[in-house]
Amino acid sequence: MSSYVRWRDVRRAHIERAGGEQAVEAGKQELLATVVGHCLAEVRTASPTSGPRLDYSS
Repeated sequence: MSSYVRWRDVRRAHIERAGGEQAVEAGKQELLATVVGHCLAEVRTASPTSGPRLDYSS
């Protein structure tokens, strides 16, 4: 027998403590939006077209 506890055995208590299913889902969506925003910012700063547009035609 192991000392590990299954998530399904403790999930209900954690969800209740966090404010319910809706609160957990809202928090998850907020965290996901933050992560996606940071990833987009990294892509934008790494992009060669993200800098100032210079006109070399003259």
